[in-house]
Amino acid sequence: MLLLKSFWGSQSSLSGTISTPFIRDSVLFCSRITTTRCHSTLYEQLLHILTNAPSLSDLKRTHSLVTTHQLLSKSVLACRLLSAYSSLSRLVDDAKKLFDNLPKQTVHTYNHMMKAYIDHKCYKEALLLYLQLLTTRDILPNHLTFSFIIQASIALGLTELAKIVHGHVLVSGVEPDLHLATSLMDFHIKCGSTDYARVLFDRVTAPDVFVWTVMINGYLRTANYHEALSLFTKMKETCKTVGLVTWNSLLAGFVHGGLVCEAWREFKHMQENGVRPDNVSLCTILSGLSQFAVLKTCLEAHAYVIRMGFDLDLFVVSALVDFYVKCGSLASARWLFDGKQVKDTGLWNAMILGYGIHGHCKEALQLFNQMQASEVKPNGTTFTCLLSACSHTGMVTEGCRLFNSMVCDYGILPFCEHYTCMVDMFGRAGRLNEAYEFIKSLPVEPSRDTWGAFLSACRIHNNFKLAETAGEHILNCNDGTEEAGYHVMMSNIYAETRCWSKVAKMRSSIRDERLNKRTGFSWIEIRGLLHTFYIADMSHPQTEDIHSLLKSLEDVAYCS
Repeated sequence: MLLLKSFWGSQSSLSGTISTPFIRDSVLFCSRITTTRCHSTLYEQLLHILTNAPSLSDLKRTHSLVTTHQLLSKSVLACRLLSAYSSLSRLVDDAKKLFDNLPKQTVHTYNHMMKAYIDHKCYKEALLLYLQLLTTRDILPNHLTFSFIIQASIALGLTELAKIVHGHVLVSGVEPDLHLATSLMDFHIKCGSTDYARVLFDRVTAPDVFVWTVMINGYLRTANYHEALSLFTKMKETCKTVGLVTWNSLLAGFVHGGLVCEAWREFKHMQENGVRPDNVSLCTILSGLSQFAVLKTCLEAHAYVIRMGFDLDLFVVSALVDFYVKCGSLASARWLFDGKQVKDTGLWNAMILGYGIHGHCKEALQLFNQMQASEVKPNGTTFTCLLSACSHTGMVTEGCRLFNSMVCDYGILPFCEHYTCMVDMFGRAGRLNEAYEFIKSLPVEPSRDTWGAFLSACRIHNNFKLAETAGEHILNCNDGTEEAGYHVMMSNIYAETRCWSKVAKMRSSIRDERLNKRTGFSWIEIRGLLHTFYIADMSHPQTEDIHSLLKSLEDVAYCS
C-alpha cells in the first residue's frame, strides 16, 4: 500500500496531465496487485486513468484490468469506461458491447450509453435504448434520460414523440433541471410554441446562460425582436456576466431580421460591457453593414478589423471582401484578396461572387481557374457563384458545362440554389422551354424559389401561359413562408392580361393567409450617421422638414 501511494504521489506535479508511457506503466503496475485488500486503492487509480482519456489500446488494457478484478459492478467506473470508449472509438460498437456485458445496469449507465449514441448521431439506437429502459422494473429514467431522448427526437424530426416524452416527464414527477429545461424549451420553440417555452422559462428558478440564450434565440427566430431585447436586458441585470455566445446570437438575430442599426447599437454595447468581439461577431456585423453598401463605413470597418487584430482571420477577410464588393469597389476587394497568401474556399467564393454580381463573368471564370490551380477544392457555394455569374451575363453554354463539371468532376450533389441558378440562366436568355424541361427533369421537388425564377422569366418574356403554370406550383408549395412576393407578382401578371377575377382571387388569398410583402427601404449617410426610410414612414425626427423640402422641389419642377 505504501509503495502504491508513493508511486502515485510522485506524479502529483503533473497537474492532471498523464503521458501515454505513464498510463501504460500504471496499468502494468496495477495489474500486479491481486489482493482484495487493495481493491479500494486500485479503484481510485483506475478512475484516475479513465478520467485522463488514455489511448484506445490503453483503454482496453484498463478494461481488462477492471474485468479481472470484478469491478464492472461499480457504476461510476462502468460509466467512465463507457464515456472513454465513446470518445476514443470512431464506432459506438465497443461501448455497446461493454454496456451489454455489465453485470449491473443503472440509470447512469443507460444515460452514458444514450449520450454515446447521440454523440455518434445514432439517434434511432438511442430511442430503442430508451424503450428498453422503460421495460425494466427497477430502473426509472431521470432528467438526463429525458433530455437525451428529446434531443434524439428533435434530430429525427419526431415532434410527436418528443411531446410524448414531455408527457413522461410530467407523469414521472421528475423536476426538470437546467439541462432538461433547456432541451424542453428548445423543442417547443422549434415546434413554434414560443409562448409555452416562455412558461417553462419562467418556472426555472435560477436560469443559467444557456437557458437565457435559448429563450432569447426563440424570440429572435420568430422575429419577436422586442421581447428578445427585453429579455436580454433583463439577463444583463440578473446575470453577473453575459457570454459572447449570447451577444453573438442577438447580433445574428437582428441582422437576419434586417435590423442592422439595432445590431450595430448592441455591437457597441457589447464592447462597453467589456466583452471583446470575436471573428463571429465581426462577420455578423460586417454582413449587416454591407447591406447599406456605404464605402466610408466599409473603410472604417476595415480599419477597426486591423486595430482589433483580425486582419489575418480568413472569415473576417472574406466578409470584408464581400463588403467592398457590395460597395462597388471591386479594386479594393481584389487588393484585399490578393494580399492574402493563404486563401480558403470562402475567400475565393467571396471574390468570385463579387465579379459575378458586377457582370464580370470572364474574370470570375479566370479566378476559378486560379482556384483550381492553387489546389483549393471548390464547394457547392463556389458553383452557385459561378452559375449566378453565367446567368447574369447570358453565358448559357458555359453555365451548363460548369453544372455538369460540378456533378461529374467534383461529385457535388446539386441543391436548390444550383437548380434555381440554372432556371434563372435559361430564363434570362429567353429559353423558357428549356427552363421548363429542366424543372420537370429534376430528381427532387422544385423549390418555391426555383419556380419563382421561372415565373420572373415568363413575365419578362410575356409568356403568360407558362407564368400561370409556375404560379400554380408556387401556390402549392407549403414551405411555411409568410411572404407575399410571388403572390403580388402573379397578381400583376393577371392585371396585365386583364384577368380581373384572378387578380381579385390572388389579393383575397394574400389577405386571408395574412401574407406580408418584404418592405423595401432607402437610406442615406450624413456625417457618419445612417438614416433609413420605409414606405409611409413617419418615424424620422425631421420628417416634416423633409416633406416640406420635397414639396418645394416638386413646385419648382412643376413651374419649370
